[in-house]
Amino acid sequence: MKTRKYIDLSNEEIFEQGFEELLRNLYNRPQYRKPALGSAPTYLFEDAPSHFKTMNLLKQLNDAASRQPSRVKEISNYFFDAFFEGLEQFQIESFEPGIPYDQLIVNKINDMIVLRNDFIQFVEKQCLIQDQVYADPFIDFFEKIFGFTQPSEDVTSYNKSQWDHYKFIIQELFVYTILIFIENKQYKTANEMLNAEYFVKNPFNSELIYGNYKFFNFYLESIEVERKQRYPNRVSLTADMMIQRANLKKYPKKKMVHTDLLLYYFSIMYEKESSWFPRLYIYGRCEKVELLERLISKRHFEKVKVLFGVNTSYELIKKMEKIVGVENMGYCDSFDNIEPIDYHIDPKQICTLP
Repeated sequence: MKTRKYIDLSNEEIFEQGFEELLRNLYNRPQYRKPALGSAPTYLFEDAPSHFKTMNLLKQLNDAASRQPSRVKEISNYFFDAFFEGLEQFQIESFEPGIPYDQLIVNKINDMIVLRNDFIQFVEKQCLIQDQVYADPFIDFFEKIFGFTQPSEDVTSYNKSQWDHYKFIIQELFVYTILIFIENKQYKTANEMLNAEYFVKNPFNSELIYGNYKFFNFYLESIEVERKQRYPNRVSLTADMMIQRANLKKYPKKKMVHTDLLLYYFSIMYEKESSWFPRLYIYGRCEKVELLERLISKRHFEKVKVLFGVNTSYELIKKMEKIVGVENMGYCDSFDNIEPIDYHIDPKQICTLP
């Protein structure tokens, strides 16, 4: 009897966990790997958390998609909760003596990359599981994650840069989310994300305010002011860091830059009250955004028109012509401004090919 092990498969809430445990027992694959003989486990020397609940929930989500599709929504909700729980581990209660606070912010940003990658995988799985991904859970997610950029109500003394690491990852996650939706042809979902009104708390009086996705485009004072004193020749250290972290084969730097530019063009095309500043544009000089270039093809237009919120090529041409003459922004210490949209596609050329 001592060698017997009870595995519960009767409860839907723990079915995936129990099923994985059963498979590991059948194939003699333990959940935890032993370190090599004579070597201490590497995690003993890691400052950043090496495992989050999100990692296990990704496995459960994958299993539920094939065995119990009815549980996908429930596990997805658990994932969002677990993600917020993971973010809590990176709160800065106070700045450490001897470490410049901008360096502490950078360290936290680097430590969160595992959690960021889990979120990227989660968005990818949603695109694989659902024919049409629902935008509402992601809109809710970004409304809630905004709360990490400000002090809680019981905090009375703080440094305004104390949440810059959260601001960085929120901006990064938004770019990746739209990129993944576009890559997976979830154009309707991306359009809904870009046209949603986001309700977030005013950091000064806790009242709800609403606005567009520009909420998730931050200026990081700790990085662009304090840290830049040590790197004065860089145009944008925020852009530098985001590009350095764009190390996923499926989503190379070029696609990050192009998505960032698209967020800018959409924000002025949709006539939003404020526009998205594409911090990565300096890494895409003399490059054309393929999604815009291809609009010369009617076939391509029919696929992506929902992304632009139009039904006909005439509507899109008029939308684009409105912003062709808009003065393009740029970094004040850079010779290069953001390319106008007609650099990528002449509106008059839209749908001129089959």
